[in-house]
Order: sequence, then structure tokens, then C-alpha cells
Amino acid sequence: MVGRLFLLVLFLQFSYLQALSAPCRELLSCSIKKGCVNLPWLISKMQNAEISEQMYNNIDAATDYACIFSSGCPRECTACSLCHNSKLQLVEVLTGSKLKDDVQCHELVNCATKCVSNSGSDLSAINHCLRHMCAYHCFNGSCPKCAAFITKV
Repeated sequence: MVGRLFLLVLFLQFSYLQALSAPCRELLSCSIKKGCVNLPWLISKMQNAEISEQMYNNIDAATDYACIFSSGCPRECTACSLCHNSKLQLVEVLTGSKLKDDVQCHELVNCATKCVSNSGSDLSAINHCLRHMCAYHCFNGSCPKCAAFITKV
């Protein structure tokens, strides 16, 4: 559950890889070097893959978010404002905090928060809600960073 939420929030933050700041490039490098991303497996799954729900599942499955946040690259995550802000937004989602209307991508994050609070800790229900209720906010114009990132992927 945390992994899917982090990936959703990370999609909100990253728009294009080439636009990453030096600290975020260091985070990406660290996450690969420390094995936070199972790159060989992910590459094998992405070759000739069509954009689909399965592609999202593969990215999620290949990423160890606990490694990025704590054991592998915590310093790099904190230095990269995109990762740090994603982590803070994830904490807000998990604690049930509602973002103000003037915060970028508030509709998407608030939808994710509602999914978590209404799920009764049922991971399948959270996953279904995120995919079927919240993904819309990535493409309806309310969160351009999310749409740009998904389009790039």
C-alpha cells in the first residue's frame, strides 16, 4: 500500500527526468546503486511493453520505497526536494490530512487520502480506489506534473 501511494505521489512530483536537479539525479543514482530499484528485472519487463496498468505494476514491484526512504538513500531523498516533498505528502495521506485547495495536485492527493481512510486497511480496496477513482485527477488538468510524467513514461 505504501509503495503504491509513494509512486502516485512521486508521479505528482517528477515531470521529466532531464529536468531533475543534481540532488535528484544523485537520488536516482543512489537508488540504483543501493538496489532500491531492481533495474535488470524492470528493464526486462519494459522492453517492448505497451503503456498499461501492468507497466505501472512493474515499476511499483521493482521499487523498494523503504530502501529509498530509510536504509538506502535517506540523505539523497532529503536533499532532493521532489523526493522529500513526496515523502511529506505520503505522510499526509497516511495520517488522513486534507490538503488545502491552493496546494498543487490537491484533488489527487485528497482522493488518495480518502481511499486510505475509507478502506479499513484493505489493500485491495485501496488499490482499486486509487486506480479507479483517483487516477482521473492525473489527467483532468488539475495535476499537470502527474500527466506530464505519465506521458513521459
